[in-house]
Formats: sequence, C-alpha cells, structure tokens
Amino acid sequence: MADLPTIVTPISFDETFQKKLQSFTENYQKEVPEFKTPTPADPLYHILVEIALSELIGSERISQAGYAQLLKYSKDLEILFKSKLRPGETYEEFVERMVNSLSLVSTAGTVAQYKALTFLFGRVRYEEGKESKLARVRGAYVESAGEGQLLIHILTNTDRKDLNDKVLEALTETFYSEMVRPVLDRVTFQMANSIPVSIQGTIYLKPGYTNDYKATVEDTLRKRWNEELALGWQPTTSWIVKELHQLGVKSVILTNPVTDTIVPNKQYASIKMLELNYVEATSDRSRDS
Repeated sequence: MADLPTIVTPISFDETFQKKLQSFTENYQKEVPEFKTPTPADPLYHILVEIALSELIGSERISQAGYAQLLKYSKDLEILFKSKLRPGETYEEFVERMVNSLSLVSTAGTVAQYKALTFLFGRVRYEEGKESKLARVRGAYVESAGEGQLLIHILTNTDRKDLNDKVLEALTETFYSEMVRPVLDRVTFQMANSIPVSIQGTIYLKPGYTNDYKATVEDTLRKRWNEELALGWQPTTSWIVKELHQLGVKSVILTNPVTDTIVPNKQYASIKMLELNYVEATSDRSRDS
C-alpha cells in the first residue's frame, strides 16, 4: 500500500522570520533608502519575531487538527504511525498503544511549537517608576528527556530574580493547559545557566583620550554584549577585540580569554569580570604597537 500523502509541512521559525525580516527591510527601503535591517536592539525586530511565531503556531495547530482527524477516522494506522501490530496484539490494543504514544508522533508538542509558545507566553509587564516595562523571554531551548518529558531552558531580558520567577510562573500556568500541549507531555521550565567569561587586556588610547575614557569603552562593550546575547551565542576572541577597538582606541591586546568560549545551545555567556588597563598613545610602547 502506498504511503499516505504528506499532510504536515515541516516549517522553520528561523526561515520564516528571516523571510519576514528581509521583506520588511526591502519594502521599507523603497520609501527610506537609508533604512537599516532591524537588529535585536530594535523594537521592530521583536515585533517581526512575534509575527513569525504567530504564523508558526497557526500552521502547527492546523497540522495538529488534521492529524487528530486521521487518528480518529483512519483505518490505516500502521501507515500513519509507521508501526505494526505486535504478535498476538488486537487492532484495538494497537490503537490504544498508538494513542498512548501520541506525544511521540503528533505534530502537537513539536520543538518548534514549544519554542514559539514559550516566546509568546513568557512575558510579564511590570511598573518601574512611571513607566510600564516588559520582562520577556529572549531565548529558549527545548530539551527532551523522552516519553513526553521536556525541559525548556529560557533566557530573559532581565537579571532581576523576582521578574524571572514571574516569567517562569506565567509559562508554567500556560503550559498546564491541555490546549497548549498534548495531554501526555510534561513540560517544565528553568532559567538557563550561564558560562562566565573573564575579559582582561590592555587598550592603547589615541592622543586626547584619558583614563576616564576607559569606562566608556567598557560600557560600550557590555552594551554590545547584551545586544548579541542569546542561548548558544559564542563570543569569540576576535569579536571581543573588534568591539573593544572603538573610537579613540588605537590598538588592543587581549590577554584573557585566550581561546574562543564554547557555549552549548541551552546556556549563555555572561561577563564575569572586565578588567582593562590603558596606555596613552604618546608612550613609546603604544607607538611600537
């Protein structure tokens, strides 16, 4: 018997998002030629992320509905599940076994859907002074432990423990609903662990720049680090040197780290220490550099 036609089209968040980012940029540049592609530091970037995630979730739920209908009415479950009756197993027992394994084969509960839902529901609004701000998920990694057990590592846009706890509470409450996940799946969340990076080196400043400017260089590096920060992002030594080589900096000697930092997809890199010495460019040593 021939295989069933494909009713579930594989979709990729990254591919969907990049297409929307490119389309948005190209259309905007027709009116404003100097417009630059939005980066994670731009609100427009995150609006496009939500649009892409919403489209992904819609596609996933449509696929889930179609799959559920096949499960309910199909007489060819062996093809559908790519499995066979075991010796002595009745058809009814086979159906029951497949239903109990639904979380392993259904389009619902895919990594893509869980990641998308984590981004959409992992947010808490709070007041800071007279402003209303948003603590939200900026990175998620879905780790499967098998048989419907999943652990989702999350990275947020804040270091405040109280806000991170509220984001975790919001996600846990949302994922408790069977409308969000298959009934057999068990989903838990935890804040992603960091890999601390110590940065040490010497910067040689151009004439007119004093030791006070060192703080500006350090602050700018921290800002750029935060803009690039993501689960699995690996800050290379060349990237650190490039970001330290700012306006007013003649040259940079990086003494630590000496090799690129390896960061697994479920973790993120954080600055543990940032110590920079400075040498004025008028010194003999700085001229030799």
